[in-house]
Amino acid sequence: MALPGKSGTSTEPRDYSFSSEYSTVKVYSEHSGTLGVPASGSAYGTITHNLGYVPMVIPYIEANPNQWYCGVGYLFGPGGATPNAFIHNSDSVVGTNNFVLNIANNTAGSLNIKYKCYIMGDSGT
Repeated sequence: MALPGKSGTSTEPRDYSFSSEYSTVKVYSEHSGTLGVPASGSAYGTITHNLGYVPMVIPYIEANPNQWYCGVGYLFGPGGATPNAFIHNSDSVVGTNNFVLNIANNTAGSLNIKYKCYIMGDSGT
């Protein structure tokens, strides 16, 4: 796909947003679910990929309906002062066969947190 203002017949690779001449990161698989996270605790979800190498993983958690936060970080509650829940960076681990997602809860009540994640890799096909 040619960049704005560039010709689709150009032979210069920098004139394109993607080129079949070069490798690019691909979505190998998509996963979603809901974790019940106890008050002042955390919950784990394991996503199996069996790639045999450590892939890049892009996790999201839902803050409000249709508002997703990407990566390791905080999901702020009303007023934005105190994080209600977050993807725990030291307890979320990517391995050669699975991704273990840890979501922590900083509230006095339990939370049901929706998550999505994309496993990036090349299926070899």
